[in-house]
Order: sequence, then C-alpha cells, then structure tokens
Amino acid sequence: MSKSVRRNSVIDLWIAVIALWGVAFAASTDQLTAQEKRGKQIYLSGTSSSGREITAILGAEDNDAPGSLMACANCHGFDGRGKPEGGVIPSNITWEELTKSYGHAHASGRRHPAYAELSLARAITEGVDSAGNQLAATMPKYRMSRQDLSDLIAYLKRLTDDRDPGITETAVKVGTLLPMTGPLAEIGWVAKAVIAGYFNDINDGGGIYNRRLELSSLQKVL
Repeated sequence: MSKSVRRNSVIDLWIAVIALWGVAFAASTDQLTAQEKRGKQIYLSGTSSSGREITAILGAEDNDAPGSLMACANCHGFDGRGKPEGGVIPSNITWEELTKSYGHAHASGRRHPAYAELSLARAITEGVDSAGNQLAATMPKYRMSRQDLSDLIAYLKRLTDDRDPGITETAVKVGTLLPMTGPLAEIGWVAKAVIAGYFNDINDGGGIYNRRLELSSLQKVL
C-alpha cells in the first residue's frame, strides 16, 4: 500500500473520530430546550445561533473583541466551576453556587448577596456583582442582544446537570471504530498510533479544560 493511500486512509479515519464526537455532542443537547441549546452555544463558543454579534470588552470600552475569543467556557470550563490559568481562578458560575442564600465572600474581600436573573444579567453586561461592586479585571463585559442574554442565563441554570457523553471531571473519552484485524489492520494500527500521539501532545499541554483526552478503540474487521 502506498504512503499516500495510507495517509489518506488515516485522515478519513480521523474525520470519522471527529464525526463521532459530534454525534455525542448532539445526543447530549437532545435533553435541553431550544432556548438552552442556544445558550449552550453562546457559553461554549461565544457566538449566537441567530448570527447576531456578541462582543467581549476587557478593560476600556474601546478594548473589545469578538465574543468567540473570550467564550465563557474558556475560563469557567465546561462545568462552570472555573478553570485555573495563569494564577487566575475564575468564579464558580453554576446556578446553585450563584444563588446560595447566604451570598458570597471572595478572597479579595469583595462580598455580595445571592444572584438573581437580573443581577446576573448586570454582571455579564456591566461587570458588577449583585451588590454593585466591580468584578475582577479579568472578567470581560459582554455586549449581546436581550434574547441571547436570556438564552445564556437559561443555559447557566442547566449547566450543572448538562454533561456530554464521555466527559467526566478529569477526562474526555473519545471512542473510535478501527480495523485492527483483517486486510486493513495496518491502517487501523497506524490510525490508532496517530490519534494516540495527537492526544498525548494535547495532554502534555494540559489537556482540554484541565481534562485528559482518553482514546478507546473498538476493533472491526474490514
């Protein structure tokens, strides 16, 4: 078998891996309402399904950037509990945490009562907490439509119990179906080695949102 054919076959198999991941994502969103699905897209990617612009402002009002560059999940993680990075520990923004009846006391000394929908909307768009205090300088302010803001808050209420298949607190498990025996076995083993090497590179760099990529290969005769 030529190297070009083998390489193309490996690429095809890798595309299949990505497709399987997409199917798992789609299956997870079936449990969400239409509004929550729209909010999930904003949370994960900083983009609106309607095509409306979302802008993130960090610091001065003229220091803005597309929301896709500062999506919520980039700092707060898939689960909303905060992803430590560069000495900064973002707040836990799960709904249960935000609405604790006794409020919050932060390490910086900032105190505020529990959030409600309106005060959370102000935090997202104006950069102030439920007591009117300025949030940490690392927290952007977002400009988005009223509908997108409502969708995002709707999803934050579901964040705790929305788990994609294969995602745990420490790992993202990806399954593949590879020809490990039979006439295409060589391609299967090469594909597995390529994918495993790629996953190792990502894990050596800290993984994805502090989660390791784990590969699980099922064998199939082709």
